[in-house]
Amino acid sequence: MANELQLLHFVSAGRHYAVNLSIVKEVLRMVQMTRVTELPSFVTGMINLRGDTVPVIDFMTRARAGDSTVSLNNRILIMAIKNIVLGLLVDEVREVINVDASSVSKNIQSEIVIDSKYIYGTFLHRSDLLIWVDVEKLLTSGELTELEQGLESV
Repeated sequence: MANELQLLHFVSAGRHYAVNLSIVKEVLRMVQMTRVTELPSFVTGMINLRGDTVPVIDFMTRARAGDSTVSLNNRILIMAIKNIVLGLLVDEVREVINVDASSVSKNIQSEIVIDSKYIYGTFLHRSDLLIWVDVEKLLTSGELTELEQGLESV
């Protein structure tokens, strides 16, 4: 179907989210992160991914909805945003889902805790309300530039 979306369903702070599967390169189990002072404060830490250093951002902190409780159960979504590979720290990854684009509502409900500028829309999947997140908007172009410059100095 031309209007079917392929999304990755994940959970953070007990709420259900989805991101476009096309930008997710892989999902990692929680690994040791190193804090790097040369990087912007929104970067939680760096991980070594097969010899490459990858910055990791806490989804809940970045979406202005609190902080994640970091544990061995967390997952890191490795994704490419613009020309930067980065990790997004989430609590749990559920599954890849196919969603009919017509089932996505642009009406953002008041109980949604993340900033609406990061949201494409919402939809029901089974009995859960999922929030479809535009991860490319989690970082401004200035923050992406700041991150790129920080990575060059690491």
